[in-house]
Amino acid sequence: MPDNFRQFLRLLEPDNIFLPKDIVARKDISEHTKIMLGVIFTKYRFDPDEKVRQALEKLSDDDIAAEFGNNPAIINRIHSDVKKYLSTL
Repeated sequence: MPDNFRQFLRLLEPDNIFLPKDIVARKDISEHTKIMLGVIFTKYRFDPDEKVRQALEKLSDDDIAAEFGNNPAIINRIHSDVKKYLSTL
């Protein structure tokens, strides 16, 4: 099986998360935010960039709580970090 095809199959595996390396390298956003961004990027990995941006802009407290529980500090930090990330796009 060619390596390109193996890489493609890995992207489709449900246990993998797609996270661009420019996000992984950022020191100004929390690890929780990086995971949340990864969840969104993975969910919309085959959609246009504009749809991903809209998903990030519409990120709700419930979306975050589904991943990390209902912790107000984490929820507020993720909202703040996502706004910071969107401002760099």
